[in-house]
Amino acid sequence: MKACTIIFDRPYNTYFAGQTVNGRIEFVLKKSKKIRGILLIAKGESNISWKSNEATTSEEATSSKNVQVNFSGKQEYFRFEQYCFGNKDVGEGSVLDSGKHVYPFSFILPPNIPSSYEGQYGYVRYTIKVILQRHYYGAETKTAFSVIAPFDLNLYPNLREGNEISNEKDLKMAWWSIGPIYYCLKIMKSGYVPGEDMLVRIVIDNNTSIDITGIDLKLQQTVTYTSQTPTLNTKTEEFILEKIKLGSLAGQKSDSWAQIVNIPPCPPSGLNDCALIGIEYDLLLGIVVNYKMFRTLKLVLPIKIGTEPLKAEPSAGNSQNIPESPPDYEMAVYGLSKPDDTEYYGDSRLATSEYSRTKRIKDSEDTDETKYCNETKEFSPYYLVYDFNNNLK
Repeated sequence: MKACTIIFDRPYNTYFAGQTVNGRIEFVLKKSKKIRGILLIAKGESNISWKSNEATTSEEATSSKNVQVNFSGKQEYFRFEQYCFGNKDVGEGSVLDSGKHVYPFSFILPPNIPSSYEGQYGYVRYTIKVILQRHYYGAETKTAFSVIAPFDLNLYPNLREGNEISNEKDLKMAWWSIGPIYYCLKIMKSGYVPGEDMLVRIVIDNNTSIDITGIDLKLQQTVTYTSQTPTLNTKTEEFILEKIKLGSLAGQKSDSWAQIVNIPPCPPSGLNDCALIGIEYDLLLGIVVNYKMFRTLKLVLPIKIGTEPLKAEPSAGNSQNIPESPPDYEMAVYGLSKPDDTEYYGDSRLATSEYSRTKRIKDSEDTDETKYCNETKEFSPYYLVYDFNNNLK
């Protein structure tokens, strides 16, 4: 059999949770073969694993040593099996003629499944495998597709509210004060979607004689893995998605900044319905002080990243119709915007994140004979990214 191809009916092989996945299997036989069955297996699961050195104490409590412990966890969201040809009980099988063969498939994704994610210590992954079953030998072909779990920011009204955090650090040398540094970080709302601009305001009042040598604004993604066996444990990864250098500030000087941070392609906050992997986002302000007793000042503001942007609230007495439903799939994926909705959604597209990818999609069910579609390329899930400026009037 020449290479088997798994073809989906959507661009970039990307679907929303709850949608129907349609596609077809295509392969060419060089000559007629006796086949028991052609089995399609679609599944969604999360898997995590890492190793850690843990201290153990002897039963007599007289000594301790470090041992390597393998922490892991697995959660299955769905499994769909369909015989496109034959079945497992056909005995010797039936003859398939030489030439091209095409078999359609269709299944419905559950509505409550998390978005795709690929990390260093685990993943949320959705795959399709085709197994050509023969009496003595079988061939397997596998591919992955992306799932986006809707996270409607409008369901959380508090995300419309701005957030602000400030602090004042009194720098001291021995017993006397050098003076305080006041610093403040403020955002206009707390919920965003990829592609959206976040307006950030920063105020720093340096009432000391010491220079501030660096001011950085960062958007950080924190991924937390929670194991099931052998015990409950956590592992954390942190990624800086965006970093903006704001410069420096001399002693006895004050300044303020209004900075735009664009939200890059990324999975939504939380990875809802995934018990093993959690994702959160924070805005970080870092201030480097040229003072050996205290080098860095920090502020942290949490934000939520969703898949549907917050809609504008009409002012009092304004009868303007505000769209109450999210964009449909064609609007979101193909960039087709309804005229009434462009003010709120603009165009959109699908894009991958450089912090969510894997070199292979192999798992414990695969064998040495399993072949992978596009096996020379990394698999990176696609996420929804909005373009608010493309169609705004």
